[in-house]
Amino acid sequence: MNNNEDFSKVLWKWLCFIWVIPYIGIFLNWKFGLEVGQLGSYGDFIAGTTVPLLTFVSFLAIIRTLRIQEEQMSLQKDDLQSSINQMGEQSKLLRIQGFENTFFNLINLHNQIVQTMKDTHAPKDSYGRMVFSDIYRSLAHAYKSKKHQISQKGLEIEEIKCIRMAYDDFYKLRQPEFEHYFRSLYSIMKYIDKANLESIEKEPYVEIIKAQLSSLELAVLFYHGLSRQGEKFLFFIQKYGMISDLNYNLIFHSQQHSNIYNELFESFEKEYEG
Repeated sequence: MNNNEDFSKVLWKWLCFIWVIPYIGIFLNWKFGLEVGQLGSYGDFIAGTTVPLLTFVSFLAIIRTLRIQEEQMSLQKDDLQSSINQMGEQSKLLRIQGFENTFFNLINLHNQIVQTMKDTHAPKDSYGRMVFSDIYRSLAHAYKSKKHQISQKGLEIEEIKCIRMAYDDFYKLRQPEFEHYFRSLYSIMKYIDKANLESIEKEPYVEIIKAQLSSLELAVLFYHGLSRQGEKFLFFIQKYGMISDLNYNLIFHSQQHSNIYNELFESFEKEYEG
């Protein structure tokens, strides 16, 4: 704005100077009593000098006008970009708010499922997360029983097959108690995975899920991922580090079963992302 004002002042000075020149001729005519005809040569001189000057000043004015328009267009472009950025931020905020509304509704539903879980196999009924204590014992018993049966028959079976056979027996027995639990947890993780958010933006929501899982839940979730019933869940368990806080003392053969876990994830990851 100051540059425009300074240029206008300079331009106005030039115009004033140019228009003063004819008045010099009038002054000379009055001062020295010259005849009008004698001022002809002076007029030719003035015309020869002022016209180029006026043309030059006009050229400067045009250039300055173009620069002013360019500056205005640049300011409008900046304003437009700022508006676009603000709209982008608002859109992102609305998207996150919409995601969080659904996410926390899913969390509330999952917590209700946990609270209504009931262990009908124990001498005394237990409810909620206390059920996982007996569920884990049932899983451990199913695995040991299957290993014993295989040993008694003198069979050689891959460990992953043994785990899955044991989990099948366990699942048939305890399915009514935790089927909805795993289905709900899987739905939440799938919702996070498919959300239109950056990976770093998803981390806080994954941490909310992980914070609610007990040690026994993590152990059961580990073997659920190895089972046929939890094959699809395995990808999310490993991708988002859901069992990063797992107590490996609760794993029946921690090193061997962890290796199997990683191998299954690598093969399933290629299939899932392919």
